[in-house]
Amino acid sequence: MRIAEIAARQHGLVRTSDLRAVGLGTSAVSKRHARGLLHRVYRGVYAVGHAALSTEARWLAAVFAAGAGAVLCGLAAAELWGLRRAKGAIAVVAPRQVRVDGVFVHRCNKLDPRDVTTRNGIRVTTAARTIVDLAESEKEDAFHALLRGHMAKPIANVKVLGHEVDAYWPESKLIAEIDGPGHARPRARRRDALRDRELRGAGYIVVRFTDVHVEQRPDEVLVTLLAARR
Repeated sequence: MRIAEIAARQHGLVRTSDLRAVGLGTSAVSKRHARGLLHRVYRGVYAVGHAALSTEARWLAAVFAAGAGAVLCGLAAAELWGLRRAKGAIAVVAPRQVRVDGVFVHRCNKLDPRDVTTRNGIRVTTAARTIVDLAESEKEDAFHALLRGHMAKPIANVKVLGHEVDAYWPESKLIAEIDGPGHARPRARRRDALRDRELRGAGYIVVRFTDVHVEQRPDEVLVTLLAARR
């Protein structure tokens, strides 16, 4: 009964930690899984009684799977807030690097508590932060659009030396970053400069553009990229 009560508060889901809290060990969990009482969604995350998950259950399962401190973000967060309909992979922000099948996990060591809240029982970026994230995504879409027909498609949002970069051409070791207004803050500028020095010291070419450059001076952006390409 206690398991059902927990699941009722969590869109039909329980975590391994929830099961341990009610006295179930590994063997007991395995037996319930074999009997179809628990359905594994992700490692350490189970649906209780059935495998048919609601949209909100899928979002919460991804947050649970990413571990303590994780929050829903991106398009899924936008849909949760009723800002827009979303399709595609679920994205979460987590304080540690973790792999969750089918989920795009952004690592952020110190997510500002002011950017996090709970909606419908799901930890999620605030509506304001979600809107900013959507603007960032649209900015990157505009950047990729201007490359078509001129340069090979880069790898987007990939890790290079442990840093997530906006666009990367591995054949030329070229990295392009598209900065929104938040990058103008002194702390962000210092952080960007430090990571750029590290990447350049390892032989990478790093170029930065603002979203204003991408929107209003796309020809200059393209010329810069073509000149930087080896």
